Amino acid sequence: MFCLLRRRLSSVIDPSQTQFLRPISTTPPPPQNPSDQSSSFTVSYLVNSCGLSPESALSASKKVVFKSPSKPDLVLHFLRNHGFSNTQIANLATKRPSLLLAKPELTLLPKLKFLKEVGFSDGEIADFLSKDPTFLCRSLERKIKPSYDYLKSLLGTNGKVAAAIKSSRSSWILQFDLERIIGYKVEILRKHGVPEDNIVKLVTAKTRSLGNNNDRFEELVRNVKKIGIDPSSTQFVKAIYIFSGMNKKTMDSSYGYLGVMGGVKMKLFQQLGISHFALMCLRRSSRRDWISS
Repeated sequence: MFCLLRRRLSSVIDPSQTQFLRPISTTPPPPQNPSDQSSSFTVSYLVNSCGLSPESALSASKKVVFKSPSKPDLVLHFLRNHGFSNTQIANLATKRPSLLLAKPELTLLPKLKFLKEVGFSDGEIADFLSKDPTFLCRSLERKIKPSYDYLKSLLGTNGKVAAAIKSSRSSWILQFDLERIIGYKVEILRKHGVPEDNIVKLVTAKTRSLGNNNDRFEELVRNVKKIGIDPSSTQFVKAIYIFSGMNKKTMDSSYGYLGVMGGVKMKLFQQLGISHFALMCLRRSSRRDWISS
């Protein structure tokens, strides 16, 4: 029947137009894959509820999948109740999207309480965790508390422990075996005559300087001592902090430069009130013309 109709129509219609007279398919489209539906929902949720950009949401959706809004809604409600801003929530969701499936009262609340007890304010907690949400993924009993106990035994007060955590600018200091990582360096400083008060100052205010491997740190301490800085002075630990942020080439150049300055020229600088530490700062900022003039 259809073929007969097609022949009759083709006699009155331009043959070039008969391509449009093909049968219309009645086959329904294939059903959407459930995993595709979940991924689409996850991206939509991350954009609309968490404030992520479409690009960030798509990337995050490869690490977490939401089947419904119930679990992530609980986490967002919890975070907002504890002072997290929309921007901080977006940062956290971008860096650790799997946290949106956490059980707030069971896994998140104890860690927020821990930071509060150490001495963080609500605002500091939200800022700290949004920048480094890895802390929320660590075991409180197996990782965080043992690190805290070591810091407390070394520094003495919660205030100093909180300062050390903040100065590290991330939660690494509460994630590893600090007695192994920091304890060895503390013993090196003691062996070279650095007073306990100055060790505490270094750990409290310049924690990142202790992140170098043990051999490099010991070499650093020996070289700072070689250029004539008294280990009992505060400038000694300041120098360690300055040098710890340099690569080996820059560090070796600085050691050599300060080392050859000794004698009359160094004494003159000291008489003028210019310390080794100030000289290093000037050397680091490439102001050699001023020093050599």
